Amino acid sequence: MLTALLALSLTTTAEAGPLENFTVHNDGSVVMHVLVEKPMAAVRSSLDSAMSVMSLDGGRTITKTVSKGACQELHVETPGLFSPMQYVSMRCPTTNGYSETMVSSDDFDASEVQWTLSEVDGGTRITYRVLVDLAFPVSQDMVTSRVKKSMGSMMSGFLADITE
Repeated sequence: MLTALLALSLTTTAEAGPLENFTVHNDGSVVMHVLVEKPMAAVRSSLDSAMSVMSLDGGRTITKTVSKGACQELHVETPGLFSPMQYVSMRCPTTNGYSETMVSSDDFDASEVQWTLSEVDGGTRITYRVLVDLAFPVSQDMVTSRVKKSMGSMMSGFLADITE
């Protein structure tokens, strides 16, 4: 259980705030939709920097990036309960956003993050999807709760960033 708490601590360090419009799918992924009054190109531009986006999550730090064609391999360190935790993910541009997939970790079997943008009248619809599968037994309700808090924190920071 201690290991579970260590891994869950990396999903959030701040409360979700007012953004609580989540959908939880059967596969365990959590999806959030937000409409912003900004052109899609401006929103996409804010997503371009992995370093900037990661810093919005309150604690994750990219320690190394390696270009792999259009993608970036990200070596990430995040606070754990007693010591930092590390993982490697591949972040790639998609037609309408970004996709990030964990490629190695001792604490997760899988982790996926997708940012998808679509133009709507008067702005951009942001779809933010996160799937976390821990490598050890822990309640899915606990994981979902922590993921929601992390997503709310990330989206609050991102929205503040794009409205500056």
